[in-house]
Amino acid sequence: MQAVAAFVALTLAVGVHGQTCDQALTTANNQLMTVDCSNRLPPPSSSSPPSFAAIAVDVLARGNSSLFVPGLCGIPACQANLNSFLTAYPTCTPMIASSYLAPLNALNATCVTLLTSQSSQPAFVTCQVEDMADYLWATTQVMLPLNCAVAIGSSPSTLWYTVHPTLTLSSSNAITSVYCGSPDCVAVTRSIQRTMNNCTFQTGRNLYIETTNLLAYCAANPNPYVNGTCDATVTTANQAYWNPACVNDLQGGAPPTVAAVAADTMANPMGVFATGICGSVNCATQLNSIVSSYPTCTAVSATSYWTQLTNLKSSCTGVVTGTAPTNATCTSLDTAYYTFATCQVRLTPNCAAALASFSYTTSSLWYSVFQAMTLSSSNQLTSTFCSTHACTQLTINTCNGLSNCNNTSMGGTLYTTAVNLLAYCGVVNKTTPRQVVTPFMTTTLSPPPPPTTTTKTVSPP
Repeated sequence: MQAVAAFVALTLAVGVHGQTCDQALTTANNQLMTVDCSNRLPPPSSSSPPSFAAIAVDVLARGNSSLFVPGLCGIPACQANLNSFLTAYPTCTPMIASSYLAPLNALNATCVTLLTSQSSQPAFVTCQVEDMADYLWATTQVMLPLNCAVAIGSSPSTLWYTVHPTLTLSSSNAITSVYCGSPDCVAVTRSIQRTMNNCTFQTGRNLYIETTNLLAYCAANPNPYVNGTCDATVTTANQAYWNPACVNDLQGGAPPTVAAVAADTMANPMGVFATGICGSVNCATQLNSIVSSYPTCTAVSATSYWTQLTNLKSSCTGVVTGTAPTNATCTSLDTAYYTFATCQVRLTPNCAAALASFSYTTSSLWYSVFQAMTLSSSNQLTSTFCSTHACTQLTINTCNGLSNCNNTSMGGTLYTTAVNLLAYCGVVNKTTPRQVVTPFMTTTLSPPPPPTTTTKTVSPP
């Protein structure tokens, strides 16, 4: 009986072209949608094509609220891509890998209903099925950028669409005034406007017109406060960006504003900004300049970050700057990289979808997966991770942001451990330890001068 059971299990596990069923499904699940399709979808799919596993996982989680439902149904190139993919999709029974045949077939069937219902819409509805993908993206997925969120007193995890309905076009609306005064808030609105078609949905909403009107209002009312007032001066100082040299030392990405850094360092005293700015000569130099020129007047409505910035400057005194040599003790800047890698890097949609059977999602930290893997063929998580390009590429990108130093307080040399994982996966080592020139130069920051006028102490937004 045991021999028969083993034979049956082996038979079920056999896939196609000499692969096991698990291997065949893993290969199929990791297949990306065609560029012809992804280019028609809203970001981030337009810039980074999703895998079919990522599409299936999103549809399973969101149902018809997934932008992939109207996106794949309403765009002919996407419909053709889905049909072609399903024709070749393995129908075997896996031992470990996930089969997404059922949800993708269900999606395909939904397309018939959606496209049929399009012809029976009321006359005022001018949007097509594919336009709903853009609408779902704008209303359910776009988060406020960090700089914008801080400017209006919201969390970076706030959806743009939860704020949008409150932005009435009136000078008496304080939120609208502050929103229009933030270049980053205006920028996210513009990106949404450019994505939307000028059409009306069944809800009666036309997001293209709404965002166009908001942008026009902001262009005519760019300043939330009267020029020359303390509020206006403080707001200008808060919205200044950290320079490219500093931002590059802190992992790159979109430059944060002075306000965003001040608010973050207060909330996360051992975070990336708090440790990284002190450890970077470029950042520490700019911090000196920011503090020396920051207005010390008493603002009425604007938030003053004078106290937070001067405290940060004081904490930088005597801190070693630059990155440590290989295997030496990590510096403050190295710790910032480590904190970023372990606390902020999350799984990409394609990597998360490949690891869905292990209960990982796009909310999962890369480091949580990294800690669960062992370099052993018996570790199925490691095997799946290694066979997924999106996961190994994420590891390469993360490694390139790390220094090869010994972080004694956080568990040794993360860079070396990650490189060993890539080697085990059979990935060509394309990583280079991060190094910022001027290692072991100590910052010389004098104590901050006392304010020349009374400074208002305001809680962070």
